[in-house]
Amino acid sequence: MAPTSSLPAAIVKSAQAATHTTSAAASQQPYVATLGSYGPVRIGMTSAQFDAAVGSSRVADGPSDPFCIYRRFTTPTGRAEAIIHRRPEDSIIVIQTPAKTKTDRGVGDGSTVAQVRAAYASDHLIQEMETADGPALFITSRSKPQGPQGIGFAVMGTKVGPPMVGGVPGFEFCSG
Repeated sequence: MAPTSSLPAAIVKSAQAATHTTSAAASQQPYVATLGSYGPVRIGMTSAQFDAAVGSSRVADGPSDPFCIYRRFTTPTGRAEAIIHRRPEDSIIVIQTPAKTKTDRGVGDGSTVAQVRAAYASDHLIQEMETADGPALFITSRSKPQGPQGIGFAVMGTKVGPPMVGGVPGFEFCSG
């Protein structure tokens, strides 16, 4: 037997509708990039863990090569791509985020280099580098050893592009 409520049906129905609207709105909140993740996807996840994390938001894979699998997924702000190194680890090494993505510090696509520096300089290392595609920034934690945990930005004049989790835009990640 279903539980009964002493509240009028209209109030119960209104509360249920509000809960549904709130959870639907929450699922449409933009993902943010961190040093090791973007939304439900994390650096180091296996292919199976990626599939479980993104569920029905996974879309057709990108081109594949002997070294990497390019897994694409839809986010609230566009399409992202996780690059999974096939051997030996079968794990995500880089996450390319879509346009308009910001980090957990509130900077990202369209921010100025100065804004990115201000957001991270007090407690992170900021490396400037030149890539095949032009200048870039790579941000890592001061407290953790440098490795796959970081955020890269392509630099275009005084502004940056969307963050890349785990790598630097303009680098080749899947060559032999």
